[in-house]
Amino acid sequence: MLAGSMHMQMLTHSSFPIGLLGAVHLKNKIRQIRPIKSSELITIRSELGEWRVTEKGLEFDFSTHLMVNSQIVWSEISTYFKKGKFAHKNLKQDSEASFELETLEDPQLATSWLIPKDRGKVYAKISGDYNPIHISKTLAKLFGLKRDIAHGFGVLAQALASEGVNEISQNATQIALDTVFKGPLFLEDQACVKLAKSNDKGLEQSFDIYCGKNPKPSICAHLQRLD
Repeated sequence: MLAGSMHMQMLTHSSFPIGLLGAVHLKNKIRQIRPIKSSELITIRSELGEWRVTEKGLEFDFSTHLMVNSQIVWSEISTYFKKGKFAHKNLKQDSEASFELETLEDPQLATSWLIPKDRGKVYAKISGDYNPIHISKTLAKLFGLKRDIAHGFGVLAQALASEGVNEISQNATQIALDTVFKGPLFLEDQACVKLAKSNDKGLEQSFDIYCGKNPKPSICAHLQRLD
């Protein structure tokens, strides 16, 4: 979330080759090298990374590092997608950032909650992401949505704190989190977290997040303890 405003500044810069309108946040690969203390002074560096032309459009990455005393303690690759036809051939189809997470088979319900009506505006004040699809039902409809939607990262954060998921990161130093955002989570709708059956003794957990009665997950994620 700290780097979100930096991504938006790059996306909206006059020299950025891709228009912000229609670009969606698609995937994330997060690696925590060690926990960051609230008292530590951090330096954030974010830059445009790799890009890939796919059958449906263009994927492009922002690479972000958090550093303490010039040492990387946290890193992320955030992937965005822009639908359309692009002339350049894809030379990086097999890039590590271009991963996929499949829908879980027969997952177990872990928890659910109602996404508040004002969640979009509240999260926007915290993150600085005032995309109109999160704060206005009318404007969200102009973008083809049935109403305003929650910030995916906000819902993901709440899921990570839920029982069955948070055990993985408790007392862990190194953590990996891979996430694919597959669909919207509407405000005033139910968010349901469903877990994969696991026998890994608390080392990793896959989970999907569903919205309301939609049979397809809106978010697929995999959390793994690395230490």
